[in-house]
Amino acid sequence: MKCAWLRGAARVFGVDLEEYRPEKAREVASAETVNVGAGVALEFIRTATYGRGAGIRIDAGDGGTPDAAREYLQPRSRPVGFGQAPVHKHVDKLLGWITEGKLRADDIVTHRLPLAETARGYDIFNAKKEGCVKVVLKP
Repeated sequence: MKCAWLRGAARVFGVDLEEYRPEKAREVASAETVNVGAGVALEFIRTATYGRGAGIRIDAGDGGTPDAAREYLQPRSRPVGFGQAPVHKHVDKLLGWITEGKLRADDIVTHRLPLAETARGYDIFNAKKEGCVKVVLKP
């Protein structure tokens, strides 16, 4: 979401079923958020955009299929990216933004664990336990 602002977004919306994740998105990324099921989320986006829909939809989680995403979008727009974000493809740009002070990454880290607790870190992230947003493993 923070990267959307850096890329020139006029508005950034976040939709999630978990209560704590939209709260975190508002806090650290100034996103307009809602935590509801798909039907209410669509109404939220349509209302917030005066019926037009979003210009781009980036799905970085378990958000459905590209065909299902189209209903959130303006005509002739398209969904971009589904599943876990391919950070390895963008790491140089991300690190540059962090170094330049344009992007903070530490404010989304909710858990710091020793490398020996990798399995636990994966479990709490994957199962959305303990208010987990991001886990950092320390060697």
